[in-house]
Amino acid sequence: MDALHSPIKPITMTLRTTACSVLLVATTLAAHNSVPHLLPPLPVDLPAPVAMEGLFSKVVISDLLGTDECVEIRFYTAQRTTDPNSATVIAIGVDKDGKEIDKLLQTTPYRMYTGLDGNTITVDKVSAGKASKACKNYTNSGEKCFAASFLKSELDDLLKYECAGMQLTLTTRGEHTVFLMTAVNIVDGKAVPAGDGDDYTRLSTDPCPPACGEDPRPSYYLEMK
Repeated sequence: MDALHSPIKPITMTLRTTACSVLLVATTLAAHNSVPHLLPPLPVDLPAPVAMEGLFSKVVISDLLGTDECVEIRFYTAQRTTDPNSATVIAIGVDKDGKEIDKLLQTTPYRMYTGLDGNTITVDKVSAGKASKACKNYTNSGEKCFAASFLKSELDDLLKYECAGMQLTLTTRGEHTVFLMTAVNIVDGKAVPAGDGDDYTRLSTDPCPPACGEDPRPSYYLEMK
């Protein structure tokens, strides 16, 4: 798998699409407020991150942002099955009150990355129950499941770069794990930055847990353990 170029040490991964996509990397912060911002440089002595990736097409992201009440997209670390090699990411639209849109309906509002089929990014539409089970699978494998968000304005900023979607991976820094979003192109099955500089990266909110806004965690989050 090829490392993606970004302002931080990226996680090694391989992509197999020829489309343009947006990379999100999770990183840990020693001190970071809850407002997403451009990524600061990382120290050079960080431990190797846990392997994790998620890729969402531009169509999927636009669909989640398409409802009038959606102000951000929340992403969860997850695991499709009990196999630790099935680690993935789940996405859901969120309203101004932090509630996940359509969560209470008997529908499938969550989007779970399932892999690449040739040049096609594949996702499953899943219910809150199935999404929560995937989060618990991740926790039960010994990892710390968390959620973090990106504002609609941030997603729109990166999606303007003729990108086909978003990719998420993990890295560590300080005490927390957060997502880094980086615009990339996919060329010959490899991820290539869509451009140079901080314009092509965004940092997510602090992770929940621990930064959930309330204690205990608000009920509008998925059960993660």
